[in-house]
Amino acid sequence: MSQLLQTLIPYLFPLVLAGCLAGFIAGLFGIGGGLVIVPTLFFLFQNMGIEKELAMTLAVSTSLASIIPTAISSSFSHYKLNNIDWLLVKRWSPALIIGVLLGAYTVTVVNGRFLIFFFGSFLIFMACRTWIFSHDGSEKQMPHLSLQAITSLFVGLSASMAGVGGGALSVPLMRWMGVNVHRAIGSSAVLGLVVALVACLVILLFGKSIIDSPTGTYGLFFVPALILLMPFCVGFAPVGARLGKRLAPQLLSRLFAVALLLMGGRMIFSGYTY
Repeated sequence: MSQLLQTLIPYLFPLVLAGCLAGFIAGLFGIGGGLVIVPTLFFLFQNMGIEKELAMTLAVSTSLASIIPTAISSSFSHYKLNNIDWLLVKRWSPALIIGVLLGAYTVTVVNGRFLIFFFGSFLIFMACRTWIFSHDGSEKQMPHLSLQAITSLFVGLSASMAGVGGGALSVPLMRWMGVNVHRAIGSSAVLGLVVALVACLVILLFGKSIIDSPTGTYGLFFVPALILLMPFCVGFAPVGARLGKRLAPQLLSRLFAVALLLMGGRMIFSGYTY
């Protein structure tokens, strides 16, 4: 245990900072915070001497686990602000869960480098579209349920493989379908909780422990990092949610577009350094 503490001391500040930022953007944008946590953990594991491929697997799995308390905090905050479209959540959940099952199982058996490039490119595309069409689309009629099911399947698959809650995908897609930005963010927070819960269950059942993984690793989850991240993720999610409620829809959409652009660039950069 003392050796583990000595190993973690250099990373205490980046882990605490990542937890605060992940919680804040989870509440503000309805995303799980994994796009902050995954690269932080990836860097940490590499500096512990773990190979890049294994480091990414551990980072994705641990990130998904950290999303659970963050998404609970964010969802509760948005519930109090009346930001959640429960009918939309109900319609999206079945296909979303199927996508998560497929994606989470894939995490346990294959390398996700291609998806990182694809996901990063998609985020950049959605960032541009969200910026251009940043008006409130709440008057637009929702597409057919079959298209919504395909969309939620794609969100679940991509999110679980990338170690994120899926809000970076679901929020702009909901906006494109005509959902008010505040309702899209709140609903996405709940769906991110579904993604994280189902993905972690699959990884627990099918994930094989990594040889020479750092002390404190359970399966594919690095527990010490979770313990450090969770209180800050949970504590800062309501702060982001309250701020988001005060912002005008167009401003919030454009801020989200900038966040998507940065996230997409980060994902592609991670792919090249994978």
